[in-house]
Amino acid sequence: MDSLAKVKWVQRAGSTSDEYVHSIANNFDKGGFVTGATGYQASFSKTVLKGRGGFDVMAAQILNIRGYDAGITSVIMPTVPYNPGFQSVKAVVKNYGKFRIDSIKIDWRINGTAMPVKNVYTMIMPGQSLTVVLGNVSFPAATLTNIQVTSILPNGQGDENPANDFEILRTGPGLLKGTYTVGGASPQFNTLAIACSYINNWGILDSVTFSVRSGSYVDQISMGEIPGASPSKPIVIIKDSKAITPPSVSFESLYPENNYVMMLMVLMVYALIQLILLLLVQCMEMYLYLINTTKE
Repeated sequence: MDSLAKVKWVQRAGSTSDEYVHSIANNFDKGGFVTGATGYQASFSKTVLKGRGGFDVMAAQILNIRGYDAGITSVIMPTVPYNPGFQSVKAVVKNYGKFRIDSIKIDWRINGTAMPVKNVYTMIMPGQSLTVVLGNVSFPAATLTNIQVTSILPNGQGDENPANDFEILRTGPGLLKGTYTVGGASPQFNTLAIACSYINNWGILDSVTFSVRSGSYVDQISMGEIPGASPSKPIVIIKDSKAITPPSVSFESLYPENNYVMMLMVLMVYALIQLILLLLVQCMEMYLYLINTTKE
């Protein structure tokens, strides 16, 4: 859309015509609806539409610029891996509307429990954003926490576009040094896939060992560079010392390129040093696939 709020189609790279675009409809009533055919990629707000031919059909809704429209663009936490315990939680609120915002309320919840509403009295001009410190929250070790943040009542008025009012973040602290049980009765992680996903996203603070109990695990695991891992802070996966029968990890694939249980997408020097994974792989039935991501 141009500065006059008129719909204009982005021309294809190197093209000077819009001949591949047709059948445009726009009602501008409570948001514009646009349809057409395209052979290029178009982006509208948070929606990305991809075309692969001149006759691909597309549709998008372009919201009109509202008078009062505030929204939460992100929830900010310390860089992973961060320590368990109290950490500062922040949110970024943006003025999407036409009018200046002089006051706004931020409702935020931790695992569904309401926290004290944050009253903000800082001026936010149209198109500008403001980072707001919500407060300190205690994050338990090896546990994921859900944070939901919602902007309400810009200038005491009802928000005219509630679709962008909230953001939800699921986050957890890095794993402390120690051994973590996988599977069995009252484990710290129910499956190996869940354990690996945790460190893939939230990292480790020191060396970590996953002790896998007896059982048959149907998992397919992909792991990249683990935040916080280093040659002095390895990750080890072993059979639990009390396991009578070796655990097995399996995954059935219809395609040979996906025929693996665990794929490590790491620098090869780290695949053997930084991630000392599967030291006792002979005690576990699994197929390991290594991908060297070294760029040099």
